[in-house]
Amino acid sequence: MESISVVDAVRAAWARVGGTQILPGEFKLLEVTEKHETLELLVTGPAGESFGYRTPLHDPERSFEQAPDEWVMWNVIVPLVEELETDPASRYPADENEIRWIDSD
Repeated sequence: MESISVVDAVRAAWARVGGTQILPGEFKLLEVTEKHETLELLVTGPAGESFGYRTPLHDPERSFEQAPDEWVMWNVIVPLVEELETDPASRYPADENEIRWIDSD
């Protein structure tokens, strides 16, 4: 079986669940990158605000024994949506590029 990159797994998961109850359609994925063992996503919200999300790829608390798409769903998509649904614009200050960065715990 061919291996899928984490970046490709994020794009595939977003395409699969975008516009569903899991991931409301008003959130749009703009960019996903892997930098220095960190996964970064840029997302726009319903009012056009920009959000960034960072999560470590090699955190010992996170399991890579799952398939990449499962890891992405439970360690990226679900936690990000939970944050996006709890009024992040009032909780995270925008940086100089008007991006509100949300770091995973």
